[in-house]
Amino acid sequence: MKYLFNIIFIFTIQYSFGQNYLDYYTQVNKAKLLAVDSKYQESALLYQKCFEEYEFEFARDCVNAIEVSALTGLDSLTFYFIKSALKRGIPISYFVENPDLSDFRSTQYWNSIVIDSAAFKKEYEANINAELRAEINQMFKADQEIRARYYQWSNFLVRPIIGKKWKKLNQEQVMRIVEIKAMVFRAKG
Repeated sequence: MKYLFNIIFIFTIQYSFGQNYLDYYTQVNKAKLLAVDSKYQESALLYQKCFEEYEFEFARDCVNAIEVSALTGLDSLTFYFIKSALKRGIPISYFVENPDLSDFRSTQYWNSIVIDSAAFKKEYEANINAELRAEINQMFKADQEIRARYYQWSNFLVRPIIGKKWKKLNQEQVMRIVEIKAMVFRAKG
């Protein structure tokens, strides 16, 4: 009975996290569509609402929000999104080189960003498991290498063999990720 309860509990937690991501992406996609329709201010405000509503935001979503907010001229929103991006590990050099932010870089907000960027970087790096990150990056690299071989036109005769290797690699990687998630779950519980 206890075993069954644990399984139900784990699936309930996974389902609730899945719903959070689904809701998050629903809002992010609405914000993207608003930007496509040139409704930049509405889009930026929806990004802000979404970021405030959820405990997570992804770096690429921060970048999209920055690009949209830069078009609105609402420097306080651009400031908010750049801070979010820095906290997610995007280096300040990305913003220094971004031509869309040239007006923003002449504001007091930018000076504050420059001053605080080292602290954000330090905070981000303190929360990253470098060993795990290197392992995940290696998984990605292996996947991309076999994927490139699979789709290379000259490999059409050996594609089934490459496909089997790719499938095996994916299964191994999924099992490793499940293992990692289980370790994290046990460490928290």
